[in-house]
Amino acid sequence: MKRSVTAKNICEVRMSDNLESIGYEAFSECKDLKSISLPDSLNKIGYGAFQSTAIETIDLPDGIEVINANTFEWCSDLRHVGLPKHLRSINWHAFHNCEKLSDITGITSTLCEIGMDAFTGCEELLDENGFIIVGNILTFYNGNERVLTIPEGVKSIGCNIQAY
Repeated sequence: MKRSVTAKNICEVRMSDNLESIGYEAFSECKDLKSISLPDSLNKIGYGAFQSTAIETIDLPDGIEVINANTFEWCSDLRHVGLPKHLRSINWHAFHNCEKLSDITGITSTLCEIGMDAFTGCEELLDENGFIIVGNILTFYNGNERVLTIPEGVKSIGCNIQAY
């Protein structure tokens, strides 16, 4: 299957106010893509849509309930993500290897599932004990303790949280 966009030199995308979905790997590998503004009408972003782009910040519209697998994987310049109000799930590898990701805002109680390795490689999110906790979900552990004490406030442990 061919990717939706073949012009790899795109650096900015402006979308119409009535856009409802972005397809599978739509902008994947657009290595110069730094800026994108998503309309409030958007309710679906396909698997790998922004994988390996240069996006630095993204605020997801409230119509998004699921962040699909690999959506922002390998976005090594991504620093900030604003999550939508009704987000239920962040699927596997959604933010995998977003090395500079340090700020996630908008986490609500509707977020109940974070898939395997969703935040693996997001070194800036590690706390002083080697944990990555998003909301009240423990998503990753990269410590060296033989006895693991789960931090207060964690209500759920995600899939495959250990470093490999």
